[in-house]
Amino acid sequence: MPVAVRVSAPLRVDCGNALDLMEIAAVMQPYRPCTVNIAVNLRVQVTIEHQDGAGIVIDDEVGVTKFGSLTEISFKGPTRLTAVILHHFQLEGIRVTIRSPVLRGSGLGGSGAVALGLVAACQAYLRFPEQIPMSAARLSAMAMLAQSLEMAITPAPVGIQDHLAAAFGGVSLWEWEARDRTPPFRHVRLDGAETVRGLNDRLLVCLLREPHRDGGLSLAWAESVRNGELETWVRTAGATRIFARAIRAGRWPAALAALNEECELRAREWPQVMTGSASVFRSAVLGSGGAARFCGGGDGGALWALIEPGRREDFANAWTTDAASADGELVRPEVDGQGLVIECMPG
Repeated sequence: MPVAVRVSAPLRVDCGNALDLMEIAAVMQPYRPCTVNIAVNLRVQVTIEHQDGAGIVIDDEVGVTKFGSLTEISFKGPTRLTAVILHHFQLEGIRVTIRSPVLRGSGLGGSGAVALGLVAACQAYLRFPEQIPMSAARLSAMAMLAQSLEMAITPAPVGIQDHLAAAFGGVSLWEWEARDRTPPFRHVRLDGAETVRGLNDRLLVCLLREPHRDGGLSLAWAESVRNGELETWVRTAGATRIFARAIRAGRWPAALAALNEECELRAREWPQVMTGSASVFRSAVLGSGGAARFCGGGDGGALWALIEPGRREDFANAWTTDAASADGELVRPEVDGQGLVIECMPG
């Protein structure tokens, strides 16, 4: 076995989230449910290192926690995601280190990236020196396993777009085809050079001081579909598809309009998706002629924005010097086209 395996995977911003929840996608098949996600160069890192004995050390944002064996790790509490994945692979005698560039609850797909990173690290550790092929089929399989294990210990519904964004990187349209496709999605790459350049020139992320709660509004969204309340979701799928076509064609005014429409659809139906701080940031972006959307399940966490290049720096400078910046940290990420990276360090 290797002394250590190091894995990194990108976080993401998105348009159309929750349509990747199979509870919603299956019902929505006639309306072509889809999601766009954009992997950004804020990367989660997961490392597994060998240590003698059966003990396990988990070093993450919570702190350093030591266990005598797998049986001591609870599937509840802050280490539950790591616990269920280590249990699945029956890995002991290791130290697991998890590092993220953002705080938990940012809504940037951190738990999905961590879950994928843990699955990939465990597989690489156990299979060393065999190399895991980075084929589309293999990446999809790892993403689906990571989602299944995360679903096992999460009370709210868990979609798969975060795991897929972390696996593939880049800019993608995911069409959720639950009828007769295995796996139940179709992947359309949108990251041509002009699209990536256009996004990099316009992209901003505001990390709010208030983390979004575990699962965000996923339970409420799934319940709305169970109640037959489909209009918002039909229109969300349509706006997301327009957004995908617009960024691919470099039609940025249309892209900004579609992104704003998608956010407004959700905010009208579920006003709690936008906290006070989020609304302040979004209003400022709209005042600069841009588009802004909540991340993940909303209700805190982060927002992302697209602002035309000629106005983006003026907006960013004004935001960071204004009192409103106390509500959130502004970052200027770029598209991360690399996706999952696995490094094995032999002894």
